Amino acid sequence: VRAQLPPPAASTVYRLTAAGDELGHALVPLIAWGLRHAVPEEPGPDTAVCPHWSLLAFTHQTVPAQLDGIDATYRFVIEGRTAYLRIRDGRATVLQGLDGGEPDATVTLGAATVAAIGSGRTTAIDAVVAGRVEIVGGQEAVDDLVRAFA
Repeated sequence: VRAQLPPPAASTVYRLTAAGDELGHALVPLIAWGLRHAVPEEPGPDTAVCPHWSLLAFTHQTVPAQLDGIDATYRFVIEGRTAYLRIRDGRATVLQGLDGGEPDATVTLGAATVAAIGSGRTTAIDAVVAGRVEIVGGQEAVDDLVRAFA
C-alpha cells in the first residue's frame, strides 16, 4: 500500500498489506536457507548482508507470545550498517529509522554471526556468550530481547 508521510518527511512510503505480512511467515524458512548458503561462516570483503533483510525473521516469531509485554526499540548494527526493530503489542516490525529519540538497546554483530544465528548453526545466546554479539542498553530492554529471541 502506498502512503504519503506528513511533513517534515513528506515522502512516499510503502507498507505491506495484511496478505503481504502473512507471506512473511512463508519466507522465514527461505531466509534461513539463504543465510546458510549465501553467507559463509567467514565472509570475505565482497559479502554484504542487508540489516533490514536480516531482521525480517524476527518479525515472524514461531512463538508470538514471546513478544507479549515488550515495548522497546532496538538498533541493530551489522557490519556497520543500521536497522531498527520495534517490538510493541506482541508484534515486531523492522524500521528504516527512528522518528526521534534513542533506541532502548543497541545490538552489534557481524554478518557471519547473523548468518550463523539465522541458519541455526548457533543460537543467539551462544553467540552472546562467545562475544560475537554485543548488546548495550537498558537492562529491561536487553533482558526482553534475550528472552524473546532465545
